[in-house]
Amino acid sequence: KNMFVTYNIRVILFLLLDASLASWSLVTSPMVRQLGTALRDFSEEECVKNEKLQVIGEIPQWLRGAYVRNGPGCWSVKEDGRAMHLFDGFAMMSRIELGESVSLTCKFLQSKAFNHAKNNGRRLFSEFGTPQSGMKELVLGLFQGLTTDNACVSFIQKNNKLIAMSEPATAAYEIDPESLETISQWLPSGPSTGLIQTAHGKFLCDELINIGTSLLPKPIYTVFQVNMETQQKKIIAQIKSQSANDAAWIHTFGLTKDGYVIFFETPAVYNVAALAGTGNAQHVTFDWKPQRGTWAHIVHIETGTVQTYKCPSNFFIFHCANAFSLPNENKICIDFAAFENANMIDALCLDNMSNKEYDIPKSRLARLTFDLNSLDNLNFDYLDNPLSSGSFCEFVHVNPAWSGICTHFVYGLGARRPTTAANILTKTSIKTRSTQQFQTYLDYVAFGEPTFVPRTHHTLEDTEDDGVVLAIAHTAQGEAHLLILDARQCSEIARIIIPFPGLPYGFHGLWTSSQV
Repeated sequence: KNMFVTYNIRVILFLLLDASLASWSLVTSPMVRQLGTALRDFSEEECVKNEKLQVIGEIPQWLRGAYVRNGPGCWSVKEDGRAMHLFDGFAMMSRIELGESVSLTCKFLQSKAFNHAKNNGRRLFSEFGTPQSGMKELVLGLFQGLTTDNACVSFIQKNNKLIAMSEPATAAYEIDPESLETISQWLPSGPSTGLIQTAHGKFLCDELINIGTSLLPKPIYTVFQVNMETQQKKIIAQIKSQSANDAAWIHTFGLTKDGYVIFFETPAVYNVAALAGTGNAQHVTFDWKPQRGTWAHIVHIETGTVQTYKCPSNFFIFHCANAFSLPNENKICIDFAAFENANMIDALCLDNMSNKEYDIPKSRLARLTFDLNSLDNLNFDYLDNPLSSGSFCEFVHVNPAWSGICTHFVYGLGARRPTTAANILTKTSIKTRSTQQFQTYLDYVAFGEPTFVPRTHHTLEDTEDDGVVLAIAHTAQGEAHLLILDARQCSEIARIIIPFPGLPYGFHGLWTSSQV
């Protein structure tokens, strides 16, 4: 009976909010050797400040600045035990500075979720795949915002303002870009755009563009912009879900240089009971409903006009590499990593990631091309070579100077199978539909997202791959290495050693240059 009451209270409170808009208690679990220390629980005592690091090889003289990365760093809480999903770990930020010397700073984001778990040994909020503790935390969480503020996914930066983000609208914090100290929760004012938003906001000029999702009273997607100076939101367009009963998960979107937003409604839809931590879904928090079909929405930022296309087949998406217009043909293209279904969500459950018998699902680099003159004219095409990528493609990126315009190269992660995590870096030539693996001096059990740092910000054809790729790699022995790789030659230039226990598995990072 008590469980039934708790269930109903949680769901009702969650839906109402969406409609209206002691001692150290984190614990350290044994490290998972299959992935080195990537899934190990780190502690605040292990966080360092400006710790000097060893460099093997020679860092290019022009590469001066800092690489900052966000991601989960501790999944275990004293009373509640270990979380279920990779997305559920408390945010641990890292910063590697490349200057006269090379140094590391790490810090846990001081969210309400983290501090409550640290001081009380209980989860204050339900996380992505792990429910909160009980009635006490339910009531406390309601007064703290109900949805988690654990901003463990990404960073966005404009000028000197660094924001850590996750998908709940409450999970956004301004961070000091040098010390990684938590400054304050970042909550732009203005009209309601839903309880959920993507953690991959993108900039068009000085405006942050993002997409919010409202589940009730009717499922709606809101494309909006935020002025970074005034922190005011403005709605660009609102699009009803293709189903009156549920909303699709929007993890990311494409943005062209000339101001078009492209996003997908896939069959991966929110299970509200699972989202509130009171029920079960087919894929952690989502159900897969292939009968819904897959839809693409293209929004023109200046006018707010929306064009909606039915995609030729279903797919699932985490990340897109790029989106751009072909103005002479009145077409728009988006390049992204495409999965057949939502099984990759399950692959990121911690039990699966630490299971030697498990093998990650297949995915490929794909492109959809839309004709703005005809809602029936769109083309789906694969861009990569699955034999070279291990039939896996994720964390896809392009040279940021070319973001929003037609590119020739996409960088991403591939798989040397069987594996529970991406363990090779790849470069795909879209012109030749060929994929090349980066050559490193060591073998690694897991790679993090590749980040391209251009030597020049020109967009001449012969400069697109003139730069380096940065990526964190994990060894089986528990070290983490920041690799610096020649993007043109696909070869290792240098590696920076973060000694045992290394760093936890991270999600997204960015490069900030100190060069004038």
